[in-house]
Amino acid sequence: MKNKKILLFCASAFVTVAAVVLLAQTPLYPIAKYRIWPDHPVNKKQSLNLNNLTQKVSVVFDSYGVPHIEAKNLADLVRATGFVQARYRGFQLDLLRRFASGRLSEFLGDQKALNSSTVEFDLAMRGWGFAQRSKIDLDLLPEKDQIILRAFTDGINQGMKRFPTIEHKILGARPEPWKYEDTLLVGLLQAWSITHNWEQEAVKFAFAMNLGADKAQEIYPLDPLYDY
Repeated sequence: MKNKKILLFCASAFVTVAAVVLLAQTPLYPIAKYRIWPDHPVNKKQSLNLNNLTQKVSVVFDSYGVPHIEAKNLADLVRATGFVQARYRGFQLDLLRRFASGRLSEFLGDQKALNSSTVEFDLAMRGWGFAQRSKIDLDLLPEKDQIILRAFTDGINQGMKRFPTIEHKILGARPEPWKYEDTLLVGLLQAWSITHNWEQEAVKFAFAMNLGADKAQEIYPLDPLYDY
């Protein structure tokens, strides 16, 4: 009887270990771990040692969660800004640069996106050539621009390394180090995304100026572009 109990215990232990090992290979593991031991950034009074700062930097979050950063010089200000952005928006930063360079599908696979797919979006974004346009020789830029790009890049990389995101863990991926051109790449994407529909905005503005805001809204409503 004793030997039988030992065998049952060993079998139960083996099944438990096997289940844990299998779970660790699925997206459920980081989710379960995150729920049990959450490691998301918490706004609390604390001191963090950020490499390459020359003086103390203060980061205060208001009641809306918006960070207010005070620094004694430009490099420290920008480095802290990059760190805070990566700490709270690391996955978004990574996703934006992948979107801008046409690399979404290698990250997420062939998925539905709006009325298209990630593959089609990648082909379209590569057609715009943002990745090529963002490549620069940093040494040819004005000194102030060099300081900003170097410090911002360093801050983002420190933030991404220190605070890996739950989204990356679920996908089983690690973000590549942030590069100088990634900042310009995302800047090009942002400029493109808010200006490529200028004709529609101009038409609606003309309606509002000549017919009034209510009539313009009736003719050209602020409805979503697609129905899901």
